[in-house]
Amino acid sequence: MSPGTPVDSPLGEPRRFGPYLLLEELGRGAQGIVFLAEHTDLHRKVALKMLTGAGAQSQAVRDRFRREAQITSKLEHPGICGVRDVGEVDGMPYIAMQYVRGTTLAALVEKARDESAVDGGSPGKGSETITIAGGGKGGLEDVLRLVESAARALHVAHEAGLVHRDIKPANIMVTGEGQPVLLDFGLARDLESEGQALTQSGQILGTPAYMAPEQIVATRGVVDRRSDVYALGVTLFECLTLRRPFVAASFDALFNEILNGAPCNPRSLNPRIPVDLATVIEVAMDRDQNRRYATAESLAEDLRR
Repeated sequence: MSPGTPVDSPLGEPRRFGPYLLLEELGRGAQGIVFLAEHTDLHRKVALKMLTGAGAQSQAVRDRFRREAQITSKLEHPGICGVRDVGEVDGMPYIAMQYVRGTTLAALVEKARDESAVDGGSPGKGSETITIAGGGKGGLEDVLRLVESAARALHVAHEAGLVHRDIKPANIMVTGEGQPVLLDFGLARDLESEGQALTQSGQILGTPAYMAPEQIVATRGVVDRRSDVYALGVTLFECLTLRRPFVAASFDALFNEILNGAPCNPRSLNPRIPVDLATVIEVAMDRDQNRRYATAESLAEDLRR
């Protein structure tokens, strides 16, 4: 198997990849692929993330991939997906991560949107909110508990000197018990490391709809833990209204909205949102990072209240 060659399980039997058997493809992107795999000696299932295509050929991408393993291995918390192993097979780097059974928050939001459309209402109106497996009554309170837990896990990463920089529903796995687990620290910045150039080369890194203004324009501020707080505020807005606060037809238009526009009041999309909660979202998403919650823990405390 040469570097950059996609690894597909042949029909009938799992493909062996180093010490792992590849059981099922979990997802893929432009530069990588993730498999459910099993270690042949330990008989432990993992999510095996490997670089493919141009990513496997690029030294910069390989360095960032290796850094993801180093960064995530520092974190020990039930709300953060841990690293089990790292290595390379036939020139293809891989990270073996904790396999988290569940559904991404993005999938739960999309399911709620579909159900809202079937009911004949516009997303966010006439529906409570997303439904979380393992929750209590469902609806708003379960969402608040989930985002509160995610904020506390994020605070642990921040206290370890890490900023995720790509918090979004697709990077939050929800277990069968309704507990969130943060995924993919691939864009994370280690504030204590001198190797920050890997993620400070002037590129815009992150997912545009959830990016804080300072991630788009450096003059707006420093990318730090408050940038993750902003993204979690956007995520909370979307979970409670089934809409993102900023939507546009192009990246340029979206960036302009984030930098200069104002999101609508979430209560206009979901009247069940209390006034105090709308204020929490507003503070978390403040365009001026100095007016946001200073820590994810502060956001979690207000959600708990």
